[in-house]
Amino acid sequence: MENKGKVTIGLFARKNPFTDASEWSGTIYNTRKSMEEAGFEVKWIKYHANRFRYFFYNISTRLLHGLHCKTHYMTGYVKLCADSVNRLDLEGCDVLFFPAAENFGPLLGCDKPAIVLTDGTFRNMLNYYYYTDSAYGIAKCIESNEASYASSAALIAPSNWVKNSMVNEYGVNPAKIHLLKFGANVSDENITPRVRYWKQGEPLRILFSGVRWKRKGAAIAIEAVRELRRLGIDAHLTMVGLRKFPKEYRNLDFVTNAGFLSKNNADQYAMYTKLWNESHLFLLPTRAECTGVVFCEASAYGLPSFTYDTGGVPDYVVNGVNGYRLPEGSQPIDFAKRIRDVLLSGELSELSRKAITMFHTELNWHVWSKQFAEVVREVLQNQTK
Repeated sequence: MENKGKVTIGLFARKNPFTDASEWSGTIYNTRKSMEEAGFEVKWIKYHANRFRYFFYNISTRLLHGLHCKTHYMTGYVKLCADSVNRLDLEGCDVLFFPAAENFGPLLGCDKPAIVLTDGTFRNMLNYYYYTDSAYGIAKCIESNEASYASSAALIAPSNWVKNSMVNEYGVNPAKIHLLKFGANVSDENITPRVRYWKQGEPLRILFSGVRWKRKGAAIAIEAVRELRRLGIDAHLTMVGLRKFPKEYRNLDFVTNAGFLSKNNADQYAMYTKLWNESHLFLLPTRAECTGVVFCEASAYGLPSFTYDTGGVPDYVVNGVNGYRLPEGSQPIDFAKRIRDVLLSGELSELSRKAITMFHTELNWHVWSKQFAEVVREVLQNQTK
């Protein structure tokens, strides 16, 4: 779609999408780049709920309706976000784009068509990512979702998991939903796809990347590598992203903690890409995952992924193609045996080749760019009818 600057997209983001490569793990930054690649002009629409007003809203709501209310989904919070937007910034925009900021769009009082991108509805996040017993809070969060989905011109879902929730739990017309898979949040010039090989007797370098210890299954990954070593594989695990590292795991000779690495810091970003280049495979036993952009990054570098079959992961890790998803509840020994079987059968290199192919054909931002252009084309055509 050739737009040559004629179509301007108003991109809603808390941080500058032209300079900040860390927000939403870099997804906001890369959607902005992809929109520009498609020929659109992109205008940053800044929003941020007033800190003090949100503090009092959060406290009062929790006192009245339960300490576990997810207030950032609720009407009061999204109204604060809407109030923070300078309405003059909306001028000149042809389409408004809400990535992970869908709920306050209906409160802007703007008649411009809105495209909403979300990787998880409140209903499929409830008792998965979020836990609350507040009936009031749940009702208000769902109400915000419903208003957003109803008022949007188009919805973008990065996985069938969220698309199915929109259709089955919110009654959204499937024709309104577009499945656009995310890409790797690493620049093309820093990606070096390489088929991975391993010979019996040599060290096996395994990479883990995740911020939250429990949800990302950090302990399971460590125990899986311990089991691999008991099975005769000289496995070593490098862990990146974790802000906290329990004392009981700090002195293991087969585990290296690289800590949290920011993509906004040149040296840390270089270290992050270096770790991908040096590894044989990727292990992330995540217990709850909407998409997992990190699986795109694994495929980009040719690393097969081993993870749980959960959330939106099936769209990013396909069994026997770019890795394996194990059933929820699988134990560290199950991961260890699956990895061992892949290694001893010689399947690692085949999975690596297919992972690279999957990255080039599906899991990259160039594909997303072309698909997004078609969504905008459809939205604008519908506006003229």
